[in-house]
Amino acid sequence: MSDRIEDDWSARADLDDRSACCGDQPGVLESSLAPGGLRLTRTLQRGCSRPTDRWAQLNRRERNGGADVHGRVHVRLLDGFGVLVDGTPKPAGRWTKRYAAALVKLLALSPRGRLHRDRVVDALWPDATLDVALPRLHKAAHYARRELGDRHAVVLRDQVVALFPEARLEVDAITFEVAADAALSTNPLSAPACDDALELAGDLLPDDLAEWWLDEPRERLRLRVEQLLRGARRWQDLLRVDPANEEAHVELLREAVASGDRTNGLRRFVVMERVLSTELGVSPGREARELLQRLVAS
Repeated sequence: MSDRIEDDWSARADLDDRSACCGDQPGVLESSLAPGGLRLTRTLQRGCSRPTDRWAQLNRRERNGGADVHGRVHVRLLDGFGVLVDGTPKPAGRWTKRYAAALVKLLALSPRGRLHRDRVVDALWPDATLDVALPRLHKAAHYARRELGDRHAVVLRDQVVALFPEARLEVDAITFEVAADAALSTNPLSAPACDDALELAGDLLPDDLAEWWLDEPRERLRLRVEQLLRGARRWQDLLRVDPANEEAHVELLREAVASGDRTNGLRRFVVMERVLSTELGVSPGREARELLQRLVAS
């Protein structure tokens, strides 16, 4: 049953996308779901391209490297959401369908922009049965293609959903992770490389805090940022991300001891003691207490 529903909605969405090739030329479209599947009838008035002509135009664009097939797509997920197709924002204004935007965000976070349809519907419609969720998926894909102005923007094939499969897809969150992993793999750890990777960091989709499927990638990116800040020895910045990070507190306390700044060192120990007790229910470790003793003795 679910496979027939998927085929029906795929055919309907495909027809809607193909009809867009007619521009503003009027036409009559009739569709109905029947036991045998989807019955489609289209009466094209004079002036609208024939289907064979439209396919010929598409093939020419493919051979010429047209932007709608082989273009460069950049998806921004850090500190906001946006899509650039060959440098042009898509859509020009706000997204009109929230679930279409959610589908693009989910696919952009997936490896190579691809995800099995069952994982898509589990993320976006977790409480719906497959028979209910599949029509929603095809609607979301259809509206995403419309918003992005490209009938190849979201492709459903062999139970896999793909974002711009025929274009060069770049996602800023993925780019940051790659740069972070490269910086963290240096031996010894390079502070300048960590700083360079941190320039690419940002908050993952800050306007979508309620989306549960963002919890894991958001936590993964947060941990990357903490590791990079540690590698760059940016202890103050690390405490802004993780106020209970004992290593950062100890390193700042160590700097105060080394510089002979007794007042600032004592203040740092008090702050560390309060934060660790409040956040974790623990006391400063032995190293911190030894540094405190050196401060008091100075």
